[in-house]
Amino acid sequence: MSMELGTLDLIKDINIDSISLSPADEADIFLTAIQDALTPEEYASVMENLTELELYGLIESAEIATEAKKIVYKQTKQMNLNREQAKAAFRLAKKANAGCWKKYHHHRQEMIKNRDIIFRTYGPKAKSEAKRVIMNSRKKASSMSNNTVTGKTISDGLDKKVQEYSSK
Repeated sequence: MSMELGTLDLIKDINIDSISLSPADEADIFLTAIQDALTPEEYASVMENLTELELYGLIESAEIATEAKKIVYKQTKQMNLNREQAKAAFRLAKKANAGCWKKYHHHRQEMIKNRDIIFRTYGPKAKSEAKRVIMNSRKKASSMSNNTVTGKTISDGLDKKVQEYSSK
């Protein structure tokens, strides 16, 4: 409980409205929304045409987006390979009642409490920012939809996300 109050003290002086997303943050939100809305094949096609997205103003830089996705893919692949090993290690440490397990468990609980505070505090602003980015991306993608196959795919995918946000 004391940790929760300490965290609230740290964030109460922050003006949430003064915080804004960088163009790289907006590109990440856009690409995540597209990945969620499209099939893997459609998403792969979009990722092959990042320069086109840059030209239409949907992302700031095709190069940065490509590098970011490579890093995420490598981390995900490595995480998948180690998942079973990690589960076994945690179970063994718990069964042994190891001190490191107790510390891990305690700090994990604190992390979850603080994550909840962050979501309660920044959630409404984050939702409106994500919606704004997707709506703006949808407007930009509509100019592509009549000119390119990728544009039509993106436009249709963003339509799904816009409907999803509108229903929430």
